[in-house]
Amino acid sequence: MPAPDPAAAGSAGPVAQDRERVRRAQEWVFERAPVGLAVIDAEGCLVAINDSLLAMLGSRRPEVVGRPVVDLLAPDQRATGEDWLAGALASSETSHLQGWIRPVDGEPRWVAVDSDRLLDDDGEVVAVVGAVTDLTEQRRLQGALASARDDLSSLFLLAPVAVVRLDAGGRVVAWNPAAERLLGWSEPEVRGMVPPVVPEGQSDLHRTYQERALAGDPLDGTPVTCRARDGSLVEVLAWTYLADVDGSGEPEVVVLLADVTDQVEASRALRASEHRWRTLVENVSDTVTVVDAVGTVLATTGQTKTILGYPTEAWTGSSLLDLVHPDDLERIQPVIARVLASPGEEVRDEVRLRHRDGSWAEVAVTAVNLLDDPEVGGVVLTTRNTTEANRTERLVASQARILELIARDASVDDVLDEVAAMVEDHDDGARAAVVLVDDDRLRPRAAPDRGPGPEVRAALSRMVLPRGAREALRGEPGEPVLVRDALTDPRTAALAPALAAEGLGSLWWASARVPDGQAYGGILALHPGDHVPDAHAVRASEVACTLLSIALERHATLAALAHRELHDDLTGLPNRTLLIDRIETGLERARRADGEVALLYVDLDRFKRINDSGGLTEGDTVLTTVARQLQEVTRPGDTVARVGADEFVVLCDQPGSLSTVLAVADRLTEALREPFSLRGHDVFVTASTGVALSHPDVDAVTLLGQADAAMDRAKQRGRDRLEVYDPAMQATAHDRLTLGSDLRRALARGEMRVVYQPIVDLDTGTAVGAEALLRWRHPERGDVPPDVFVPVAEESGAIVEIGAWVLETALAEVAPHVPTDRAAPFTLAVNLSPRQLEDPTLVTRLQGALRRHGWPAEQLCLELTETALTDDLDLALGVLVRLRATGARIAVDDFGTGYSSLTHLQALPIDSIKIDRSFVQGLGDHRGSERSTIARCVLGIAGAMDLEAVAEGVETQAQLEALRRLGCRRGQGYLFSVPVPADVLEATVLGGPRPPRG
Repeated sequence: MPAPDPAAAGSAGPVAQDRERVRRAQEWVFERAPVGLAVIDAEGCLVAINDSLLAMLGSRRPEVVGRPVVDLLAPDQRATGEDWLAGALASSETSHLQGWIRPVDGEPRWVAVDSDRLLDDDGEVVAVVGAVTDLTEQRRLQGALASARDDLSSLFLLAPVAVVRLDAGGRVVAWNPAAERLLGWSEPEVRGMVPPVVPEGQSDLHRTYQERALAGDPLDGTPVTCRARDGSLVEVLAWTYLADVDGSGEPEVVVLLADVTDQVEASRALRASEHRWRTLVENVSDTVTVVDAVGTVLATTGQTKTILGYPTEAWTGSSLLDLVHPDDLERIQPVIARVLASPGEEVRDEVRLRHRDGSWAEVAVTAVNLLDDPEVGGVVLTTRNTTEANRTERLVASQARILELIARDASVDDVLDEVAAMVEDHDDGARAAVVLVDDDRLRPRAAPDRGPGPEVRAALSRMVLPRGAREALRGEPGEPVLVRDALTDPRTAALAPALAAEGLGSLWWASARVPDGQAYGGILALHPGDHVPDAHAVRASEVACTLLSIALERHATLAALAHRELHDDLTGLPNRTLLIDRIETGLERARRADGEVALLYVDLDRFKRINDSGGLTEGDTVLTTVARQLQEVTRPGDTVARVGADEFVVLCDQPGSLSTVLAVADRLTEALREPFSLRGHDVFVTASTGVALSHPDVDAVTLLGQADAAMDRAKQRGRDRLEVYDPAMQATAHDRLTLGSDLRRALARGEMRVVYQPIVDLDTGTAVGAEALLRWRHPERGDVPPDVFVPVAEESGAIVEIGAWVLETALAEVAPHVPTDRAAPFTLAVNLSPRQLEDPTLVTRLQGALRRHGWPAEQLCLELTETALTDDLDLALGVLVRLRATGARIAVDDFGTGYSSLTHLQALPIDSIKIDRSFVQGLGDHRGSERSTIARCVLGIAGAMDLEAVAEGVETQAQLEALRRLGCRRGQGYLFSVPVPADVLEATVLGGPRPPRG
């Protein structure tokens, strides 16, 4: 812009002409200014008003001139208006007022009034001049605020804007973290009370806002002043709306508060720094300039105040076109042509003008061609600097765009690229990147076409943070740390060569953290020369750090959810889903390499006893310890997974040979030999393990099933052992599965029946009782042996229902055939399953069945195997005590085949033991000496403990004689009778002594 020529002052004649021209321009501007202008006398009455203000009021000049100015305000704001007027008349500073005016016809309008008083030569106030701006259609806060309002429920905690929920009485229901950061109070401190944020003397205003919201007249971007906890005042824009947030039908007022304190303070600072006009036009915040047809300045309010940094004397005779940005010159030519071709028409546009410091200011221009008006003789330009407003608007839009990406679960890399790009857009000349701190390394992130170049990125990635540097990098979240000479500063020595290579010389860093304090990162902005970010850039860095924290936290949350979907919560091991995927991957790799994979299916033996006796906490301790032991004994490339309550699978990838797999199993067995210390007691755990090796055609699910089948075989063969899969196991497993399915329908189909084998007095041959035995005739398989279907019923749990049916049926069938006057008692023996001991209704069912069929409890004997009693001694003891209390007798079946001790037997309330048939076979022949010794020992135990002994499986006369010689008094077997139906049993019961079968 050419400098003003001092010689241009000329003679007094031209000066007088200039003054007249300015006066006429000022008069024209007063009448036609786009803002409302008014002159108020010392009594507070209107003495002059321009057309723009009349248009706002919807009135004619005679209707308002002479009236008190406070009459124009809404009734509830009259007192505020009177205070403002008193201040304007008393203060030499500019006075400000915002409030509602009520036009004669139409909706109320929200206006801002800036006023100064005019003094006469004696210093007395003669008038107050006010400029009135219509703010009703002020641009709404965009982007993030709209996103926060539309999706309040999902972004309540993450939203960077303060959100407060109030009940109908104005008390706090919810208060998000952004509200705590903005106002200082935490949610527990304010919940249930009226928010303590109203400045002193404005409590009525708070109630008005609450009542308006409840009446359907919400705040919509209304400027409000709040008091923070530390007593400072916070300027916000407020929105309110009614919502039924929790679906209770009770309305709540949801309040959104956007912090505009910085903008308000910046605006106040700008107004305070301006030199005020001493005329009506000088009090208008916009700049008014008159130019000729080629853009040369004829007169301007810039002659009395600094505009764009230029001194007041620089304007007259200068050309505004010299200040226009080169990229805008061509664009505005049609606009200039339109202005010149359309006298009297208002034409609006935006243009960039060069500030004196070399930066570019965004300026809104309104032009009116008054070249033909002899009193003006030029184009009147009203201009306003919109740089900060536009930058804030673009920042909010960027913030909203990134929040939307986060809400849509966009990839974290895309979000971080957008955050870095936002910083570049709001810090002139910056090359920005998001840098994540990963242990002691840095991971820079920016879009390929933005941010630092490849050398700086590589240098950042190579950096190893020294001890203490992680904490130093944290800093205060969002607050930039400046390094103004990064080429010589020791803190950036490792980066200096790369910075120099890319022509960069300074940088700043701002930290961002997520709440758990672990994962964190920050914003790195690089500049060619010495650079200090301005206030807007600092604000942008704060927003960027907040968004980065939200993105990292959400990413960590989603990653944790994904991990939980594929891992066991208790042990952290892969679950079945992830295991199947890894088996498939291993099988595919094995096919390509002509190799194999192996699975070890590990099931902890009798783990339920640990849970039942010690509780779930002790059970969890065992499981986590076993999981750790499995990981310790396996190879680094192997996978350990938890696939069931007490089941683990080890995937051995490319084991090379079966011996490698067996070595892993041996190491696990050795590790489990160490006892677990639970509540001061040592607990030993064993495991049944199945091994399956892959073959070319197998898939993951099938291979896992084969390992499971091998594990089942290990359990069937006594537990605490290892079995390697062979195809016959699969057939057996399939057969057991089919049998179990048929078994569940057998009772309903009437396929089950009960038969009875008499128990006789070995001396007299008299039947003294009978054992109820279950038989199943399958429609396709025929008679299924009990030792085949009973274990299947045990596994499936069907034995509980079947056992109850056997008891009910046996009592119903036998009771009618046993005379009540029979001389010797007749005992009915019914077998109980270990699974029935877990049934809480067992005792109640027993008592009900005895009562229904009139059978004496003392003539019912409940038989349990020795193994069933010792599997869970505590459970068995508790149940047997309750069963014994009913009067029923208890017998230990198959005695001598288990591992019970005499201590166990003494602890249990039992009445008799049954000598297993394996000890009876061989009695009476040349092989019977060993058997005889065992039988004698069992009978000796029974005698010592005052228990009745019953021999099972008596099939020959020699066995009978041998048992008599050993002192056994009771027995049963084919020698006396095969198991028979109840009607056949009647003849045995009533027929007296039962001779041995010949």
